[in-house]
Amino acid sequence: MNAEDLKKLELTINRNVVDENVAKEVLEIIAGLPQLEHIKLENAEAWIESVTNDPSLSYFGIERVAWHAKRLGGFGGSDIGTLISDKFGVHDPFSSPRKLLLEKLMVIAPEHPTKDTLRGSLLEAQLDTVAVERLKAGNPSFRQIEPDITADEEHPWLVGNPDLVYEVNGNRVINDYKIPGSDKAKETLSGHIPFGYIAQQHHYHACLNDGQKNPKFGLIVYDFGFREAEITKELERGIQRGTFNESVEYVLDVAKRTISDEKKFGSNNIHGASMGYISLPYSQKIMDAIFEEGDKYWDMVINGDVPKYKASPKIEIDDDVLFSKAEAAMKLRGVSQRAKERADELVKEIQANVGERLPADNDKAIKVGPVGIGKPSIGVSITDRKAAVNLAKEYGISASVYRPVNDALLIKQLELQEDREDLVAAGVISTEKKNPRISFPRKGSNMEKEYASEIEGLAEGVIEPVISDIQEEQSINLD
Repeated sequence: MNAEDLKKLELTINRNVVDENVAKEVLEIIAGLPQLEHIKLENAEAWIESVTNDPSLSYFGIERVAWHAKRLGGFGGSDIGTLISDKFGVHDPFSSPRKLLLEKLMVIAPEHPTKDTLRGSLLEAQLDTVAVERLKAGNPSFRQIEPDITADEEHPWLVGNPDLVYEVNGNRVINDYKIPGSDKAKETLSGHIPFGYIAQQHHYHACLNDGQKNPKFGLIVYDFGFREAEITKELERGIQRGTFNESVEYVLDVAKRTISDEKKFGSNNIHGASMGYISLPYSQKIMDAIFEEGDKYWDMVINGDVPKYKASPKIEIDDDVLFSKAEAAMKLRGVSQRAKERADELVKEIQANVGERLPADNDKAIKVGPVGIGKPSIGVSITDRKAAVNLAKEYGISASVYRPVNDALLIKQLELQEDREDLVAAGVISTEKKNPRISFPRKGSNMEKEYASEIEGLAEGVIEPVISDIQEEQSINLD
């Protein structure tokens, strides 16, 4: 990008980043990138659009956009494992050096947080509190250190922010918090450490550059046990329904109660939760690889030189039994997908039909066979965004709720200032009747047990027509 492109990009940033100070910061960060001349305007604009439409901004704030922009200026701890994995014969299942370089050149925007990545970023603060408390209790000489990470002129790409640095008995220790899914947590605590975790700790050691000759590394892993599924499901629900902040409040409360019970009752807590500490080994080979590969790939970034795509080598297995199973699995997945689509169609038909019959003020539980039907609700949406934003500014409402993805939050904020009827009359919001929600029996209910004897009939009455549909639509033979 040149100076003229930056002026155009400024307009895009100002349009999407409504906080003037943050917008200015984001522009300054991008304008100062050493790879700026190799970044295309259209890619940068698409990057801004994507990052500012992240649903989690309603909780983390619009400042998160500047955080993403800063990550363009180097390789962080979560990047380094991807860059050096090939040298150690390790496959990175999540990324590749090529994809990472395309991200630094703004060709690929950061992925929006998923239920799994959010679990860690949201709950780290709670884990930090309990971890520091326990480390202090078990080590009288414990002293927490505020990491002093300054720019490295020889390796300007070297950036990072370790979760916890402390000193015990004169030894400096770098720790990282990990809150994976419960199964992954148990696997990690049993000693199966992902290579990326180990590389990340070495990267932070390089960032500190404090002359430590025998660095100590550790992982603090928290397993939320039975609660992990509940936490993950709630985050997924919040992302899908646009109720992210409400889901976050619920998840934080669940986590707080789980950690409290685990602290009080130890391994006997009803959640099956546990916290474990793992010491990681130091490797000079990993340290050497970090500097070697980091320098190599950063040169590629500032020169706009992206490695060509390399297709992974494929091995064809000639086994008739395995082939037939793979073919059957593929076809059954098609059946499953078609069945789900048909089930969704039926649910929508029920919703529409019941919604027409029920008055908006219905307060009675409705059932259609074994399925529960909730009462219709009144949906509220913004009809004039500019008017809504201006009104929000007038009342001093935080700029972080202005994004389109935060309509529900902005409406709530406005309703605290004005009655809903006034907002409707002013044309700022509209209300409409939504179809009632349908709920199905929980897994393992008595209804499922009663219906178990009818599985054979269901297979004949449901699966066979679905197979027939697939045969017609995809021309495949399931015989």
